[in-house]
Amino acid sequence: MKLNESTQVNSINSEYIALIDPNGNPVRINRADLAEVIRLVMSEATKEQKGLASVDLFKRSMQYYLAEKYIHLCNLTVYYANCQFLIASGSPLGKLPLGMISCRKGYLPELINVQGANTTFRLYYRDVNETREVWGYESSSGGSLNLSVIDNHGGIIKLETNNEVPEGLIKV
Repeated sequence: MKLNESTQVNSINSEYIALIDPNGNPVRINRADLAEVIRLVMSEATKEQKGLASVDLFKRSMQYYLAEKYIHLCNLTVYYANCQFLIASGSPLGKLPLGMISCRKGYLPELINVQGANTTFRLYYRDVNETREVWGYESSSGGSLNLSVIDNHGGIIKLETNNEVPEGLIKV
């Protein structure tokens, strides 16, 4: 069968995409499967070469989180690990205090207020085996939490939410 004899894809909204295999035969592949195949074989973009955008790129942009949830900020696993975040949190939304979160392995995480008093955001940590986990919590109901990664050297950025209090957290 030739490609022009196979089912033609007339819309980007089609579930399948027509391709030609290495032997010249037409094949159809699910769009989601094609995206996964491309992700597996294409490298991540660097300064030197083109490629796919890193997930960390999106974590670096300002992320919005609902208040009253625990946010797993990062894990510090090696002695030189260091993560920094820009934070705007609280209420009212138009006048959010601005601050920085600094996390270094072997030190307590700290919140540094840049503008305004940040009284509704709390920092926590816990040590699990050789890993220091850093967590945050925005306590103002109806408020918001906006986070952006400023810097990361050797840490593991998580930015995952949890409705329940993670066991063993220690307030800074």
